[in-house]
Amino acid sequence: LEKAANVLLFHESLSITDIAMQFGFSSSANFSRSFKDHFGITPYGVKSGKPKSLNGVKTPLKQPIDTAILQHIHTLRAEAKVCPPSEAIIPDRIFDSPDTELCILRSEEGYLLPSIFQCWNTLIDWGLENDIGAMDQVRLAMCHDNLLFTPREKCRYDAALMITPEQRSKIHEPFELGKLNTGRYAAFRYQGKPDNAAKFQISLYAKWLPYSGYEPDIAPLIERYDRPISSLDK
Repeated sequence: LEKAANVLLFHESLSITDIAMQFGFSSSANFSRSFKDHFGITPYGVKSGKPKSLNGVKTPLKQPIDTAILQHIHTLRAEAKVCPPSEAIIPDRIFDSPDTELCILRSEEGYLLPSIFQCWNTLIDWGLENDIGAMDQVRLAMCHDNLLFTPREKCRYDAALMITPEQRSKIHEPFELGKLNTGRYAAFRYQGKPDNAAKFQISLYAKWLPYSGYEPDIAPLIERYDRPISSLDK
């Protein structure tokens, strides 16, 4: 359902019935019923940006869908159809990257900031213990889920350090060997509080990507930190 919700939001050309079939539902009616039971909002509400009030609707989610962000996405999309994407979301650069090996550690409580900071403290210490100095660490984060549809504490967040081949043998649980796949990447710069980053990131998918001439692959959104991790909440 979370995957279907993202397709509803970001693939305008697909109908609700197309998406229902794509994700294994026997009909759009069954899909709509399951979707509303889970999210408290209909597929049409997500696709159109015109959700009905959620008052009194009980769902399994601890946090209801943020309809303000949902409507913000549709506003951005409408603006982009009228005029080119604003300079605020033009990429700093578009570049090709080779395969790069990573040491990865997953945040135990998703996108919750205390869990993210603890995850990074542990991974940075691992780097220091394995000859990756603080100033030499290239720090990436793989953000696998859209917190608009996935509860924040259940979102998958992987902290990662670039490593050399010699450091592969140093990776043991709870750390994992990962890879930044070869491919073409668009890099954008964000400066601000972590809690405000979601709207900026979503705007890339709503306002820049559909009109960029590029198609996304299955890789997650990737963050690269060029400031100390401990200062990100300031």
